[in-house]
Amino acid sequence: MGAITEQEAIERARRIAEEQGWAWLEPVRARRTGRGWEVFSNVLKRGGNVRVLVDRQSGEILEKGFNPR
Repeated sequence: MGAITEQEAIERARRIAEEQGWAWLEPVRARRTGRGWEVFSNVLKRGGNVRVLVDRQSGEILEKGFNPR
């Protein structure tokens, strides 16, 4: 499997949020890090943010979290 795209990382993060019951709010930002894609939801606000780190090569979820406020 090749490296996953930014859009694929966002979709994986959205699925994680749905599975966890976390609110997924736009806008979303994805940025490349050393090992993966770091995806944030609701980037213009403090609170209601999902953060998911997705491995760029395998697509594995390395970290996930939700800031409710």
